[in-house]
Amino acid sequence: MLPQEFLNRMERQLGEEYPAFLASLERPRAVALRFNPLKGDAPALPFVGENVPWEPMGFYYDPQARPGLHVFHEAGDLAVHANFNLADYKATITEWDSNDFTNTKYTGKEYGEIWGFEIDGLFQSDAEAQAYAKEVDLGYINKRLYGGWLAGDPKYVDLDKNGIISVGSNTVKNPGDRRILGNSIASLQYGITAGFDYLGIDFSIFLQGTGNHYWYPNDESMAFWGPYSRPYCTYLPYDFLDNVWSEENPDAYFPRPRAYAAFTSGAPLANVNSRYLQNLRYLRLKNLSVGYTVPKTEKIGIEKLRVYFSGENLAYWSPFKKNSRYIDPEAAFDRLDSSGSATRYNNAFYPWQKTFMFGIDITF
Repeated sequence: MLPQEFLNRMERQLGEEYPAFLASLERPRAVALRFNPLKGDAPALPFVGENVPWEPMGFYYDPQARPGLHVFHEAGDLAVHANFNLADYKATITEWDSNDFTNTKYTGKEYGEIWGFEIDGLFQSDAEAQAYAKEVDLGYINKRLYGGWLAGDPKYVDLDKNGIISVGSNTVKNPGDRRILGNSIASLQYGITAGFDYLGIDFSIFLQGTGNHYWYPNDESMAFWGPYSRPYCTYLPYDFLDNVWSEENPDAYFPRPRAYAAFTSGAPLANVNSRYLQNLRYLRLKNLSVGYTVPKTEKIGIEKLRVYFSGENLAYWSPFKKNSRYIDPEAAFDRLDSSGSATRYNNAFYPWQKTFMFGIDITF
């Protein structure tokens, strides 16, 4: 257990450095504000965090707090330090003078929400696929499906039980067979730094990460889809075929190989769905530094000499890595042109580089 004196010091530091945060814990976490943004009469807000974002035609509010904690402790020749910060973000439209189409703004919409279809695995036999295709109209998602529905194809769920896979009226009240699958905005963002100094040895580490947030690879994301995007794609991960369905590999992640399955509008993989929606949650080792300072040696005229190693972006952990090691979670977003359409900029992702540095600092 930590000494009580140490815990008391932490409590005093937190109370002194974050009084606004402590006070905010007693306030409501969500408040609907009503004002006319066209007149510019947005009220001043007593909450911790950024100013409330706003735009014409409607209102949305985001109460966000960004708590942090700093700890420093010394015991003889040992000095230990640690910092932790946490940010949470959520924005909801409280009122919007428009329709409730799922691809636009509407009252009650949470910013970043992702609507998509539900997939119940892959068909395990041709007979199962063809029987389901007779029971449920799959015309909305059967483009480029040469040979009809077969084993290894994704099984879309008829959520509204009307016998047709569709987007319904494309409204919140009638979204067809879609539901909210996740959100593209990170639920949490955090950073941790820690280190120590002991008898000339110094060590520090910086970890940074996010909570759950999601991304559906678009049609040009060939680093993810490979030939499911374009069949002439020459880029293939070395273990790609190990993850592709076949009769010998029925539990594979990717479905039966089909050209343009993720590229053509209306094709089986071109629609956002639960199976291939990617969770971009990650924890990254941003920096690791180790050094040693040689004791002062006046005989050779050196005031201070320190040798060190420092590494940047050394590793990361993410559920997304299981499905693609070639797209970094921080690079997984849609690159749009001036018209708002996805472009071929999405077919390549510049990798996050690892950096290793060794050095000597000398002070005379």
